[in-house]
Amino acid sequence: MFDIENHLLREIRAASSGAAGPKPTFLFPEAYDPRVLAAASRLIKVANVVLMARPETVREVVDREAPALEGNLERLLLRARCLLPEDDPELLAELAAELVTASSGKKWALGPAEAARLVRDPVYFAVLAVRLGYADAVIGGVASTSRDFFLPCLRLLPKRATVFETALFALPDRHDLGIYRENLVAFADVAVNPQPEPEALADIAVGSCQIVRDLIPERVLPEIVGAIISYSTRGSGSGPSVDRIRAAEQLLPARLDALVARDPRYRTIRIETELQISVAISESAAREKLRERLSLHPGAGRANVLIVPSLDVGNLLYHIYATRFPEAGRCLVMGGLKSQAVDLSRNASVPDIVHASLALALRLRRTTAFRHTPRDRFFKRHRILAINPTRAATHVVLWDGSLVAAELTVSHPPFVPGPRPDGEAAAGPLPEAERRYRQLQEAFQAQGVSLSPLDAVVGRGGRLRPLEGGTYPVEEALLHDLAVEVGGPHVSNLGGLLAHLCAQPAGCPAYVVDPVVVDELDPAFRITGLPGYPREAGWHALVQKAVAKRYAEEHGREYRELCLIVAHLGRGISVGAHRHGRVVAVNHALYEGPFSLERAGSLASSALLRLARQEADDGRLEELLLRGGGLIAHLGTTDLDAAYRLAAAGDQRTQQVLRSFAQGIAAEICARLPWFEGRLPDRVLLTGECSASPQLVQQLGRLLEPLGLSLKVYAGDQEMAALRDGALRVLKGVERPREYLESVRTHARP
Repeated sequence: MFDIENHLLREIRAASSGAAGPKPTFLFPEAYDPRVLAAASRLIKVANVVLMARPETVREVVDREAPALEGNLERLLLRARCLLPEDDPELLAELAAELVTASSGKKWALGPAEAARLVRDPVYFAVLAVRLGYADAVIGGVASTSRDFFLPCLRLLPKRATVFETALFALPDRHDLGIYRENLVAFADVAVNPQPEPEALADIAVGSCQIVRDLIPERVLPEIVGAIISYSTRGSGSGPSVDRIRAAEQLLPARLDALVARDPRYRTIRIETELQISVAISESAAREKLRERLSLHPGAGRANVLIVPSLDVGNLLYHIYATRFPEAGRCLVMGGLKSQAVDLSRNASVPDIVHASLALALRLRRTTAFRHTPRDRFFKRHRILAINPTRAATHVVLWDGSLVAAELTVSHPPFVPGPRPDGEAAAGPLPEAERRYRQLQEAFQAQGVSLSPLDAVVGRGGRLRPLEGGTYPVEEALLHDLAVEVGGPHVSNLGGLLAHLCAQPAGCPAYVVDPVVVDELDPAFRITGLPGYPREAGWHALVQKAVAKRYAEEHGREYRELCLIVAHLGRGISVGAHRHGRVVAVNHALYEGPFSLERAGSLASSALLRLARQEADDGRLEELLLRGGGLIAHLGTTDLDAAYRLAAAGDQRTQQVLRSFAQGIAAEICARLPWFEGRLPDRVLLTGECSASPQLVQQLGRLLEPLGLSLKVYAGDQEMAALRDGALRVLKGVERPREYLESVRTHARP
């Protein structure tokens, strides 16, 4: 059976670059219904959820109905916004004034007093909030009559000429697989128009096919075939209903042409008209009935969108299929309301609410190019400045929520931390940070970028004392340890110092997130073959933790619930075993693990001893291990794509090196399996520069598949988004900020 929920989730992630981008805001005015709460708990992964109820009311429903509810309700209470109209008097007054304006000149015109009373109703409040751009959609109908929910939507939300409702079914495998491809079929109109006139019928036909194409891509359904159903097949009958269908047929070509002009995806839509239902869905019936005329109607017998000329028939089809196949995945979609509302039936199940809401979220991105909620009042878009210093530059991104408001890279004279080869004392990190801060100010001013206001500044974590993962405020003790390079010299020590300098004039907090010294190792993993020489943590904590939490968010889970292997594949490689929110085993990215683009990785002890004897200069030895090994040593390049092209051209040496490269990574991933105490991890996540190589990912997939390990790739540079997300989790109250000295005292190990 086609899994419509997971399909919609995958399509939403593809359309929105995963969970990292802005989410639409959905208002649920019937939050006192346990079905709504259960559904909302599964929707927070793709939407900002506003529950129109007091938190204590939601808690009462959760406590009372918990055994019957689905989803993680505690997670919902943490991430959703709970409110009633009277909680925002200022907005209430604005909505009342808008209601008076919207009703002016209508039969249902309202005065100020009546409007003020109506907007206290959660439905009117929610619909008007969507109308004014404070939210993106309102979802209801499960506990209200059409008059109480759908009528306000129809009156107050902007609409196209015809409003209608399409029902998409994913039928179970016990349904005859030879009728509808993938057992997917849609019916329209099933809820709104009793006897649509030709104009409306043409709108419904084209609009319902567009809806199905928006939800189901060509790889699943290569063609969307609509059929306007009749008791007549191409002239075999007559009557008012047939006349309306024939009139609608004349309007279809222009509407389809206009649709294709907007988006070429809609070229795959074909609409046949005036067909009996058997002729529409059965190829044998189509051949028998149409005979030599079949070539004129190539969609006959293959319809997967059935458009009916009366509401009675549409409603009948919907309920016959819903009753006959109760396990079917159902998805109701409103057409004509610009993806701003879902009107569900009062017998809707939790999956019905989830599927309809996911479909709406997907169509928002497909048809309105959703970027963010126009005037989101309920979920603040925090302004965060993220700072990532490198040896010769500082990369800065100003985030407006999840959107990039400004981005720049400022070049500097190379910063060489630690002692210089000539014996001259190196400049400390604090003077370097102050110099870079002045240059950043000048660069922002030159580009006309204003940093006011700011909610937080977040910098890359440096080599602090060993601590647990999390987001840490930059305070006195942390600043001191960065300035004196307590964990050793490294350019990352500038991150927290720069964050502090930038945050001071803005009057906002400064943070560092998951520094490279995050140490959550299992005590047994620490033990090596030489007592007194334990393993130490030095890895890509920031990015590994960020993609693990992103994966959890995408799947409606908590990071602490999952077991994951995360492999960061970049200039250095680190592979971590993430067990219930802690990284209990991970190779040191500088000195251990597989060789990378430029690092030697683990060497045999004998080879390391021989190399140490040859290189008396420790600085030269470290340079060789960290920047002169790996692919660049073997192939003279760090360009992985170029190496694979050379291998594809038949270069056997390159083929051998790349095979060893992939097998080394796969072996390191497999080395993490014992640390999950006998179970397989939920997923293996790949990130970092090298994960963008399809050839490498395919090689790893082939090597790991026999072990039951499946891959999920988060390619590209994740660092700036990881810094942003670490600050956002604290600002939104999803995570508590960690206290530096307390974490060092409690969790640091000898």
